[in-house]
This record gives sequence, C-alpha cells and structure tokens, in this order.
Amino acid sequence: MFALTLLLLGACGGGGGGGGGGDSPRGPGEYCATPSECTTGVCDQWQCTDTCTTDADCAALGALDRCSAFGFCVETCSPERSEVGAGLICVDGDQVSCAALDDSYCDLCDSKCPGQRCVPEMGCAPLADVGEECGADADCRTGNCSRFRGVCRVPLETPCDETNCDICLTDESGWSYCSRDCGFDEGDDDCPGNRCLGRLEQNIFWCRPDCGASCPGECRFSSDSSIQYCDPQIGAFAMESEPHRELEPCRFASECGEGTCVAAPSCDSRVAECTGSRGFCSDVCASDADCGAAGRCVDLPCSGADTSECGPRCLPACDGTSDCNELGDASCRSVPGVSGTAVSVCDPRNEEGARCRSGDDCTSGTCSSQGRCTASGGLPNGSSCAAPSDCASGNCQSSTCRGTALRGDPCSTPFDCSVGTCVSGICD
Repeated sequence: MFALTLLLLGACGGGGGGGGGGDSPRGPGEYCATPSECTTGVCDQWQCTDTCTTDADCAALGALDRCSAFGFCVETCSPERSEVGAGLICVDGDQVSCAALDDSYCDLCDSKCPGQRCVPEMGCAPLADVGEECGADADCRTGNCSRFRGVCRVPLETPCDETNCDICLTDESGWSYCSRDCGFDEGDDDCPGNRCLGRLEQNIFWCRPDCGASCPGECRFSSDSSIQYCDPQIGAFAMESEPHRELEPCRFASECGEGTCVAAPSCDSRVAECTGSRGFCSDVCASDADCGAAGRCVDLPCSGADTSECGPRCLPACDGTSDCNELGDASCRSVPGVSGTAVSVCDPRNEEGARCRSGDDCTSGTCSSQGRCTASGGLPNGSSCAAPSDCASGNCQSSTCRGTALRGDPCSTPFDCSVGTCVSGICD
C-alpha cells in the first residue's frame, strides 16, 4: 500500500472551479480557498469538506461519502473518473498524486501518469533524460534506451556522437544520424519508418536513415524493394560507438573495450548458417572481486585449443528471476564458480539442439559436426549424425548413431546393434 504521506486530493469529478458564486457559502465538494468560505467551516485541498472518524460521519455530505486516512470526508472515486491530466489517479477509492505511488503500483504509474515511469524499489518518477538510467524506451523522454549501456540516448534520427548514441552514423561533411541495433522481425517497434536493415546471414541489423534531402550518400531500395533508405557511402562514412564495458551485452570481441565477448550463436531461422551471436563482454578473473558487484567469476569448461571464451570468466549475476534475455539472449543458470561453489549467472551458452561453433557454445560442452549442441559425451543410439564423433558410441552408420553390439550380444533397441537388428533382446 502507498505511504500515508500521499496527497489526498479533491473529489474525482468536482475539483476545478467549484460551485457557489461570489461570496456565497459553499457546500461540500465545492472549491474553496479558506475555511470561512465553506458551510462546514472546513477546507481541505481546495475543497469544502468536513472532519470525520468513520464513513458514516460523511453520509450527510452527499457525494463526500468516504472518510480518508487523514480524517477528512472525500468522494469515493474510480479509475475512469481519475483526473489523469492533473497528475492524479484513483487507488483503492482515494484520488492520490502519481508521485506518491510506490513501486507496487508500477502498472498504474506507467499507464495512467503522464510523464512518469516506474523505478523499482522507489515508485513513480519523472521520465529519464539523456545519460540517466533506463530499462526500456518508455523510460526515456527521448524514447531511446541504450541496448547495451542501459541509459537514455538522444532520439533516433537526430544528430549524435559516440557518447550519446548506441550507433552514430557520421560523414565527413558533418552529417550524423543516431541509429541502433534492431530486430529484423520487429522493425516497426525498433526503427522509424520500419527501416531496420542489415545482413540476414549474420543476423545483424541496424536502423537506416530516411532517403531525404539531407542524405549524404545514395538512395537505395532494400533487397525486396519494399523500403527506400539512405546509404551514406560518399566520403568518410563511419559507424561510431562507445566501447562496451565488462558485463555489457556484445556480439563481437571488437565491441568490448577490454577482454573479449563470451557469446553463443543467435541465428535467424531462415538461414542455414550464421555468425551472429549474443553474449557479454568479459575478462579473465581469479575471484568475484574481479567482476564487480554485478558479476560473478565462473569457470567455463574449454572444449578445444581456443580459450578466448572459456576458463575463469566474469558473467552477470542473477537471482533466478532476473530477465537475462534483456541483457543478451541468456538464461539464468547455476554454474560452478572459481571458489568451488555454484553461483547463478546469466549464461549465454546454448542448450541441446541449438546451433554452435564449438563445444564452448554449449552448456553440455559438446558441439556435433552438424553444428548443433548435443548431450555431453555424444548423441544416443538412433540419433541423426554426420560423423562418428557425433555419437556416444563412436559409430555413425547411414547418418544414424548405432551401438557397437555384434550378433549374439544383448540389446534394447535395433540401433544398439552394429550388425543385424534387436530380436528378443539379442542382436541377430
């Protein structure tokens, strides 16, 4: 429940200019500036009312039928009668100030209070300005929340530099355009004019400029000829971005200011192969102290000679309810920490069946020759395979994992038999 310091404000429908004219005594619910203007002799929050101890004390006042926590009669209100434009909202029958709502009323704060957002453990607060923390575009006055830094950026399509925009497109002429990563299937939400374009085979997309008079390059159409956009390739065109800090989302090691990018493939289902990935900037660590308050030092097993994304690495801590997907397409998992005890972190590695480049991309530590994460030790008999190494048995025949049992050996399924089939529990 909101604190008792909230403002209980006039009747939902009767605040405003009030009844009574001139110096005529004013009745309950009408506007007042001083108690002497009211027939009851009580003026509270610019409204004639009366003192009370129970709702019954207010019955004779007509519309003012409720005794507030402050001992004044007020009108029971309903959400549809709230004076939202005045920064007021109806909660549990009382009309209150949006600024008085705590974070248990986040849904009301976001939807009913203009210019307000909900801050966890705090409540309603004004929309954030450029450089202030945010969790979503709706938290920012500019409508642009950084995908990796978690702070408000300048509005999309406006002039920028690398310090106030996720991806700032620039040209030697002085032209600049604030862009950002976008989801190809969600271009309407991510980019103005649905100009979310990029490389499908790598699952990398960013917002493109409008093809207007200020375009410093050429006007082009997308591959399907449905979207026209500005391709600023005349002169020294560049895509500038701040280096991502440790534990911030990344796609490539080159995005990270220090360390590398611990990531796994995040591929579009419409392409056979891809190099796109999502993960976190991470550096080598020896203990949790090396990872800061928001991280944990975990020991990620290495499956090959390349140790750039495995071994002792920092990953973001989570509590089991954290939405790791918002950080970088990850899952909150319990993994071994370098101290020897299990810790919960946002783990970007993929589970069985997902695509992989090596065993380091998989929670099982095993990536099949077909580029899919498989169970630790290899696939069971009967699974599809492309090479003997894909199978736990080490035996891949006609693209199927089979066991090594010979005729006369015991078996459970036909695929347990390297020779013949399984009849009454015996290969024959």
